Amino acid sequence: MACQSLPPRGGLVAQVQKWATEIEGDMLTLTEDIFGTQKVQQMFDSSLYEIQFKDGNQVADEVQNTLADYFVKREQALNDVAKAAVNAHDNFYLKNLGSLLPNQLQNLSFDTYFDTDIPSRYPEPLAYDTRYFQKVNVTRGCAKISDQVDRNSKDVIETVAWTSDINKQYVENLKNDNFLKWQYFGSKFGLSFTFPGRPWTTNFVGFTKDYDPRLRPWYIAATSGPKDVVIVIDCSLSMEGNRFRIAKAVAKTVLATLTRNDYVNIICARFSHWDETGKWHYYETTVLGCYKDQLIPASLPNRKSLTSVIDNLEAGGTSEMKKGFQKAFQLLRGSHRTGCQSIMIVITDGEKNDGPKVRCSPGYYTRSGFVPGPICRYDWEKVVDEITAQNKITNPKARIFSYLTISKEESFAGKIACSNQGIMVKLESTENLISNMEHYYNYLASGSFHTQITWTAPYLDASGLGLTVTLASLVTSGRDGSNETLGVAGIDVTLAEIEDLLQRYEWGTAYSFLINTDGEAIFHPRLKPSSELVDDPIFVSIDQLEMSQGRPKNFTKVRSEMQEGKSGSKHFSNCVRGIPKGDYEDGVDIFQVPCTYYYRGITGSTYAFAFNLADSDKQDRYLKNLNRSVALPTSYFCAMFDYDTIYGRERIPDGYNQLDVQRNNLQYNVPVSFAHSIFTLAPRSYCEPSKYLLQGNSTLITVAAHVYANSRETNNRSCLNGGEFKDGVRATIQLTSLLEDEWKQKLDATRRQNVKWVYIGVRNGVFRSYPGNIVKKGYDPVKRPWYLRSLTNPNKIAISTAYLDSAGIGKVITISKAIKEGIFDISNSSLCNTEVIGNLPAGCACNADSDCASKSCYNTSTSSDARIIQRENVEAVIAMDILYKDYYDRIQKKLNSGQKACEVEYQCPTNPSKICVTRCYLVDNVANIVTAKEFLSDNQYDEVQYNRVTLSFKQPEVMSKLVHKYRVFQRRENIDFQGTCKISDATTSRVVFRQSRNKSWRGFSEDNSNQGPFPPFQNDYGCIQDVVGYEAHPETLGQSRMVYDYFTGPCSEGFFYFIQLPRTNLFLLVVENYLQHDTYFNINCHIARRVTAAGSFELKNGTCQNALSFYTKKPICPTIRKVLIPCSFNTGNTLSVINVHMFVIATILAFFHVI
Repeated sequence: MACQSLPPRGGLVAQVQKWATEIEGDMLTLTEDIFGTQKVQQMFDSSLYEIQFKDGNQVADEVQNTLADYFVKREQALNDVAKAAVNAHDNFYLKNLGSLLPNQLQNLSFDTYFDTDIPSRYPEPLAYDTRYFQKVNVTRGCAKISDQVDRNSKDVIETVAWTSDINKQYVENLKNDNFLKWQYFGSKFGLSFTFPGRPWTTNFVGFTKDYDPRLRPWYIAATSGPKDVVIVIDCSLSMEGNRFRIAKAVAKTVLATLTRNDYVNIICARFSHWDETGKWHYYETTVLGCYKDQLIPASLPNRKSLTSVIDNLEAGGTSEMKKGFQKAFQLLRGSHRTGCQSIMIVITDGEKNDGPKVRCSPGYYTRSGFVPGPICRYDWEKVVDEITAQNKITNPKARIFSYLTISKEESFAGKIACSNQGIMVKLESTENLISNMEHYYNYLASGSFHTQITWTAPYLDASGLGLTVTLASLVTSGRDGSNETLGVAGIDVTLAEIEDLLQRYEWGTAYSFLINTDGEAIFHPRLKPSSELVDDPIFVSIDQLEMSQGRPKNFTKVRSEMQEGKSGSKHFSNCVRGIPKGDYEDGVDIFQVPCTYYYRGITGSTYAFAFNLADSDKQDRYLKNLNRSVALPTSYFCAMFDYDTIYGRERIPDGYNQLDVQRNNLQYNVPVSFAHSIFTLAPRSYCEPSKYLLQGNSTLITVAAHVYANSRETNNRSCLNGGEFKDGVRATIQLTSLLEDEWKQKLDATRRQNVKWVYIGVRNGVFRSYPGNIVKKGYDPVKRPWYLRSLTNPNKIAISTAYLDSAGIGKVITISKAIKEGIFDISNSSLCNTEVIGNLPAGCACNADSDCASKSCYNTSTSSDARIIQRENVEAVIAMDILYKDYYDRIQKKLNSGQKACEVEYQCPTNPSKICVTRCYLVDNVANIVTAKEFLSDNQYDEVQYNRVTLSFKQPEVMSKLVHKYRVFQRRENIDFQGTCKISDATTSRVVFRQSRNKSWRGFSEDNSNQGPFPPFQNDYGCIQDVVGYEAHPETLGQSRMVYDYFTGPCSEGFFYFIQLPRTNLFLLVVENYLQHDTYFNINCHIARRVTAAGSFELKNGTCQNALSFYTKKPICPTIRKVLIPCSFNTGNTLSVINVHMFVIATILAFFHVI
C-alpha cells in the first residue's frame, strides 16, 4: 500500500521571522519618516509644564453647588409655568370669556391661536436656533391638537384661548435662562401649548405626526402617580386571528404609557386540552415578565422585554381564566409594588367555549369509531366570584378595565369591570385604539392629586436634542378649592448640559459619572454618546462599569450612598478603569489603579454624581505658554470658509487668502488647504462647552479661536476668572503649530498620492490636521478610535483595519503613535536610588523597558545621550491616513521575497494535481484582519466586506487553533444594552449618506438653517446585543513569539505560521500550502466561520439580564381621587347598568371628595 506523503512541518519558519522583522521595521521607518515621533516627543519633553494641585472634595463641592443651582432654576421655571397656567385658566372662567369665543377654532384671532400643524397658523417669523436644532419663534408658543380630538369642540376652543396667556411666562423664563429647552403645557382635553413655536415633526410622506399629551409618560406620571398594573390576556384558541392581534395591541399600548415609577407584569391565561382527535395539547397559565412571582419596575428594558414576549405569543389552549386572575391578585399583593393604586387590564373575547377543537376529555372508541370528548364550556360566574373574593383581600383594591375583542358575549367582561370600578369596552379592530381606550387614560389623568415634581427617565428627544429628561408638574385649578385637574406643565432638560457641567471640571485622567436612584449609569465615559443612539437607551448598573470580577469590593457602598443622595469620598487601592481599545466592538482594556471616589447627591433631582481621581490626578499638569522668542506660524481654525465671510474678512483681513482653499482638488473630495494646517477644539477645551456647542454663528467661534490661538499673551484668564478656554489650550495649539512646516515638507504632492492626512490629537481636546480641512463641530479626538487604539497600546505603533474615509477619498488605514507627557531628567534624585529596578519612576535613568514602571525607556534630547524613563500618561496621539492599496502594496513588497512568496501559486505537496498558494494576512490584537488581498477589489462603500473582518471569516480553521489550542486569542463577551441593529444591509444607506454629504461642505457645523436636523435613517433601530470579541495574549507564543501548525477542515487545509510584531499591535499570519475547498454549498464551512466569529448579535429578551435595579426608593403615593366611571354591558337582551345611577353625583364629587 502506498504511503500518503505527510504535510511539511514548518519549512518557512526562518522566512516568516524575516518577513515579520522587515514589516515591523518598515512600519517604524514609515512612522518616523512621516511623524518624526522622536522629535515630537522631544518637543513635548522640552516644554514647560504648570503643575496645579487638586482637592477632590473642593471640586466635588463646587460641582454640587453648580448642579444644584442649575436644577433649582429649572424647577422654578416649571413652577412659574404651572402657576401661569392656573392663573390663565381661573381668570378666563372667572371673567366668563368663553362666551366671547367663536364656534369654529379657525375663527380665533391670530394673536391668540398659532398651530404647529397648519402652515398659515405658524408663528412667523421662524428662525433657525441651535438650542433647538430647527426653526422656531422664540416669542410665541404654538398649539398642538391631537388627531383624536374634535378641534371645534367647546373645550378645545376655550383651552386654546386661555393657554395662550401662558406665553408671557414662557418668554420670561427664556429671558432669565437663555439655555432653557422646550417648555409646554399638556391639557386634559388632548392638546398641548408648546414653546418656542415651531412646525411639528412630519413623517416620511410629509404629514405631521400625531401627538396626544395625555398618552405621554411625562403626563401620565404626573397625573396618576406610581401605580401597579397587571395585564391579563385571554390566550385561548378562540382568541386566534384578529382577536389576538387586538389583544396584543392593547397590551403593548398600555405598556408604552407606563413609567419607571410604575410596576407591571403580564399574564397569559389558558390551560391544556384534548382536540377532536383525542390528541393532548399542553398549555399553562404563564407570567410573561422576567420574574414570574412578582411585579417588576416598568423601566425601559422591562417594557421592551415584555413587548418582545407579547409579539411572540400565539393563541392556543382553553379559556382557563380563574388561575390567571388568582396569579394576578397574588402579584398585586406581593412585596414588589408601589402600593399606591392597583389596576388590572383584562383582554378577552368572553366566549363560553373555544370551539370544536378544544375538548375537555380525550374521547373514546366505539364500534362505530372514535367519539371525541365534550367541547369545553366555561362557567364565568365562578370566575367572577373568584375575582370578587380576591379583590376583597387586596389593598388597595384593583380597578378593572376590560376589553372585549370582536365578540357579542359581554356578560363576563362587563361584570368584572363594572363590579370593580372600571369599564368594559368592545373592540372590533386595532384602528383608533387610543380613542377607544380613552376611559382608561382619562381615569389616569384625573384619578390622583399631588404637588411634587415628577422626573421622567431619560429618553431620546425626537427633535434632535439628544438624551432628555422632562420635569413635569400636575396643574390643578385654584377655583373654589376644587383641585380640578387641568393638565401637566413640563420643561425639558438635556443630559448634554449636565455632562458639560461635569466635564468642565475634569483634568488629566480624572473622569466623572452620573447615576440615578436605581444605581443606573446615566452618563459615563464608557457609555455611548447620545449622538450614536437610535432609540431610547437602556441604562446599565454603574457596578458593571466601575467593577470587574467583584473588585473593588466596597464600591457597592459608594453606589448605595450615592443612591441615597449622600456625600462622601472613599479611596481604593484597586479601582477598575476601562479604556475602549478602539471601536466599541473591540472591547475595553481593563486595568487597576489606586484612586479616590468623590461623590455628591444633587439637590432637587433624582441624580448623584462622582469623580474618579487616580492618585496621579492629584496634580494637574498642563503646558505653559511658549516663550515669546519662539517664532510661530499662524494657526487657522478648521472652519475655513468663515474666514471668507464679511465679519471674518473684517477681523482677519488676509486669512482666507493665506489659506488658499482648494474647493475642487481631484485628490480630495472636500475643500482643503495645502498652504496651512488647521486646528479645532473639542468641547472639553472650552470653559463652558454648552455655550460653544449652542453658538449658532460659526464665524464668531472661528474668529474667537483664531485670535486666542495666535495671541502671545502670557497671563491667561482661567475658567474661574471668566476665561473662555481652559488652561494650557493656547500653549498646545502653538506647540503643535511647530509641526506644520515639517508636515508640509513630508506630505508634498507626490507623497499625498498615498498618505492623505497627518494629524495630532491632544488630551485637552486640541486637534491639528494637514492638509487643512473642515472638521465637524464638536469633534473630540480623545474619543476617536485611532486615539483610543494608541491609548491602550501606548508603547506601540497602532494600525487600524481598513475603513471608508469620511471625505469619501476611498479605503484608508490609520497608523498612530502615542506621545507621552513631557518629562525632565531626575536621574540624580534620591527617588531613583530608593525604588527597585522594574519600578523606577519617570525621569530616572534606565537601560531597558523592564527597568521602568511605565515600561518605556527612551532617548531624549533633554538628558543628553542617556536613556530615561517616560511618564505613563499619554499626552497626545499622532496619526496618518494612508490609502489601503498603497499600504497593502508596501507590505506585499516585503512578502514577495524568498521561497513560496505570498500569493504565489504552486503544486500542492500532498496532492500535485491541486494548486496551492501562500496566503498572508496582517491581523490586529483583537483578531481583525488588517490586510488581505480580497480587500483590494471590495466595493469601497461596502465596508462590511473589509472593515473589522474577523480572521474567522477568512481562515476559520486557523482561528479555531489560535483560540482553542494555543489560546493566543481569548474570547470576551459583554452585553450592549444600547446597541444598534439593522433591518437590512447597510450598503445602500452608506452610499447615499457619503455622496450627499460630500456635496455640501460649507462650514464646520452640520446645522442646516433651512432644514433642521437630518432624521435618522430608518434602517437602524435600537436593540440589545451580545458583543463577542477577542483579545490577544502574545505571552502564550513563548520566547519565539511564534506558533506554527498543520490544519485541515471543511473550508480549507494547509500549514500556518503566526508571529507577533511586538512593537506594533499586529501579528503576521502566513498560510503555506493553502488549499481552499469548495465553500459555496459547504454548510459545514459556513458553520466553522461562525463558531469563532466576532461581532454584535441581537439578543431577544436580553433585557431580562438587566431587569431589576439594586435599589428602588419607596414612592410617595398621591392622594387618590374617588372617581366613579359609568359602566354598562348587555346580558342577553337586557342592558345591565352598574354605577350609572350614581354618575351625575359622581361627576360632581370627583373633584371635591378624596380618599
